[in-house]
Amino acid sequence: MDAFRSFVRTRTDYARSSVTAGGKHIRTAAVLFCAFSICLGLIQTVIRQEPLVAFCIAGILLSPVFLFGEWLLRFRMRIPVFLFAQLCYTLFVTGKCFSLFFIIPWWDIPMHILSGAALAIGGLILFRLLGPSAKEDGRKLKRSVAAVLFAVFFAITVGVFWEFYEYAVDRLFGWDMQMDTVVSSIDSTLLGDGLGAVGHIGDISETVVNGSPLPASGYVDIGLIDTMEDLLSLLAGALSFALIRLLAGGDNAFFTFPEKEASPVATPAETPSGPEESA
Repeated sequence: MDAFRSFVRTRTDYARSSVTAGGKHIRTAAVLFCAFSICLGLIQTVIRQEPLVAFCIAGILLSPVFLFGEWLLRFRMRIPVFLFAQLCYTLFVTGKCFSLFFIIPWWDIPMHILSGAALAIGGLILFRLLGPSAKEDGRKLKRSVAAVLFAVFFAITVGVFWEFYEYAVDRLFGWDMQMDTVVSSIDSTLLGDGLGAVGHIGDISETVVNGSPLPASGYVDIGLIDTMEDLLSLLAGALSFALIRLLAGGDNAFFTFPEKEASPVATPAETPSGPEESA
């Protein structure tokens, strides 16, 4: 219990300290705008009687998730980075609440690009939190390369697990999170004449299932194309941020750990030695 109280006290002192004072009103306004936008989406879901009420309520409650992360890990995102992360979250949740993923066919692509960049920022923060600081490791170039590689791989890993989640709920609950794509041709070994032969069907204009034509001018691909486009878009966003990080030359352009940077690093010359031996 004492350890928990000490943990909460240190986080509270950090939240009240001068290092976290900058941009407080801007951050609060961004969170309130996010929550207000999702509230509008919640009203829409209630009016349309769509099964997204719980999702919208959870989105409202999680609006200050980035503020909580800063408080928990005692770091500080730069104002543009914080606004970018909050914007990505707002666009994703409101996109679900307002059904923008269905109304605007291409909405999914920019969302995954932005999400890739945002997740890469998260990976960079995690690398900085767990890895050595620049003062402790003089090989700055190698550290920068390692940092951006970790950030990109972190973003891709989270994206893959998100696709696992979409696949699981589609299979278990009959949803369509891995949205289908209408294609005009298919290639498959199931259609080939011999072992391993690939069969081809082109110029598909209609698909009939159990005697009933589907309301689509082609063949329905069940989620594969959507999944690959999502991952490629996410990778593009992560790589774009990685390039920006390399050009920026350091993490401080995106976030800071004020307490770590304020802590002096003892050098060998400053290390206290034992008592001198008398001659």
